[in-house]
Amino acid sequence: MVLLVAVLATASLVTRALLAEPMRVLVLGVIDGETFNAVDQEDAHHRIRIEGIAAPSGDQFGASQSRSHLDELIHDKTLRLDTSHGDSSGRLIAQVISESTDIGREQIRAGMARYDASKAGSLNQSTRNSYIEAERAARTARLGLWSGPDSH
Repeated sequence: MVLLVAVLATASLVTRALLAEPMRVLVLGVIDGETFNAVDQEDAHHRIRIEGIAAPSGDQFGASQSRSHLDELIHDKTLRLDTSHGDSSGRLIAQVISESTDIGREQIRAGMARYDASKAGSLNQSTRNSYIEAERAARTARLGLWSGPDSH
């Protein structure tokens, strides 16, 4: 039964991706500074990783602040996901938008995540450039991750 549900959820995601239709989800909870749980309009539950960013996790410097900041940005909000793929852990990988705000860029701008080009496969060049610039500004201002002892 669980396998059938997973197959159906994956089929739904693939269908949406092929149609390039953004998915709308309601946030259920934040896991870390780049991952959260949500439910879509069809009541399917998803774990989502924000594309193009890398946030600290576990006991890494800034992990709890990064998680808290993401929670402030998305708690109880309906988000638009521009997604085209998943990862080996079963998470959806998506550019996440709240109204007109790019949540990945906001995490980077606040110094709560860094831009990771290796995790930015389907982001367009304009978005990649905005993530690079946001990280440059956060580093210069020594915000969040860039305020620690090993952040040079």
